[in-house]
Amino acid sequence: MSNYLPSRPCLLSIHISLGNRKLFASQVLTVSFLVALVSAAMSFRSMLNLARPEYFGGWGAFIKAFLEETSSLVKVWSWVIWVLTLTAVYVANLRAAKSTNEVLTTLRVLGALKKDVISLTLLKLIILGTLSWLLGWSIGLASAQIIFRLTAYALKGPYAIPLLDLADLIRLLVWTLSAVFAGGIWPLLWRSKA
Repeated sequence: MSNYLPSRPCLLSIHISLGNRKLFASQVLTVSFLVALVSAAMSFRSMLNLARPEYFGGWGAFIKAFLEETSSLVKVWSWVIWVLTLTAVYVANLRAAKSTNEVLTTLRVLGALKKDVISLTLLKLIILGTLSWLLGWSIGLASAQIIFRLTAYALKGPYAIPLLDLADLIRLLVWTLSAVFAGGIWPLLWRSKA
């Protein structure tokens, strides 16, 4: 049974790479909320592909026009959102790099290799990206479903469920990891010089 538990050095590596727990949690939440915005927009777009005006009765033309307008706004603003995400992740990574700099410098003084320091940083970026993706798409999809349900209730219209398919989730994962790694490049390069 104990063979299935992670080893102490593995848990220690994770603990060292994550650094300050509160700072790491704020990083995850920052990126997650930005991912939630994008995932809600993606679920709107997938609804647009499934929406048929006859399904919605008298509201069909209105809902179709609303979804098309939302989709065009998402396309226009997607680069802006990605740049904002990149900036937020970069600033959060700089704050985190300052908080873990002392520990990683101590490890270097004690004999840790540069590749070990880089792998600890990469481990943190992978964990940050994965947790942000999981939390972000679930919050975004849930909020999109709540908004559409409340809108349908308020307008007394039909309710269509916004969904994310596997391709959307993969696109969102690639988007999240690229933003996290792009935001973590400078702290990673900075640590490799130390």
